[in-house]
Amino acid sequence: MAEFLRVKLSLKHTDPPIVRVLDVPADYSVYELHLSLQVSLGWNDHEPFEMVRSKLTVGVEPSYAGAGIVHDGHAYRHADELEAKDLFQMVGQQISYTYDFSRLWEFDLTLVERIEKDGELPICLEVQEAAPLEDVDDLDTYYGILIAYADPSIALHGLAVNLLGEDFDISGPRPEDVTEHLGLLFSDEVEPHGTDQDEADADYGWWDPSKYDDGMRLRVLQDDIERQIPRDLNNLDTGAKQKTLLDILRGKGSS
Repeated sequence: MAEFLRVKLSLKHTDPPIVRVLDVPADYSVYELHLSLQVSLGWNDHEPFEMVRSKLTVGVEPSYAGAGIVHDGHAYRHADELEAKDLFQMVGQQISYTYDFSRLWEFDLTLVERIEKDGELPICLEVQEAAPLEDVDDLDTYYGILIAYADPSIALHGLAVNLLGEDFDISGPRPEDVTEHLGLLFSDEVEPHGTDQDEADADYGWWDPSKYDDGMRLRVLQDDIERQIPRDLNNLDTGAKQKTLLDILRGKGSS
């Protein structure tokens, strides 16, 4: 039997709520917990993050990480050096989880319970709603993409279909599919991402958060520019039309 943390991840400012519930091994590092959350959202850990609770910030940025660093009574720890079980002080505790310091994706991360069970890998128990694309600017842009996806009369409909995919399901992935991807990431049989790439690319994301550097930041910025989403998506009606179109999508997703 192993100890697991059952955690609930909720993206702030979303309606309906975008939620994931996972069981994650308690002895995973905070960075591995972060990777589990990234997989559940369909994201790729291209940007730094931090998790914050009373008097503690855990992250991967050099300025925010390192044993013994204290500022105004607040300790900073690197996500590789703290276990997930030590991040939470009690069941029911909610901490702040922020991903991407430019887009500021803000989540509440809650410890639902500590449980003992068989197994070694994280699993996904619940998915509510598809997560935004990782590289859109904000939720308004994402909702604009959903509107364009649902309405073929909108000029940007084709772009929205290309971004989301023809088989997009607004209800989100199945929990068992997320669990399968978690298994692929953390299984001992799978080589770390980047093994077959050259040395520079092998440092890009996923496997060593201490190697976020200026060169990597530049590559991420270039990627973002290449994937720039037209600002017209921000100008789509986000009132009654949005609600109607999103309801259509949800009907499509549940069929």
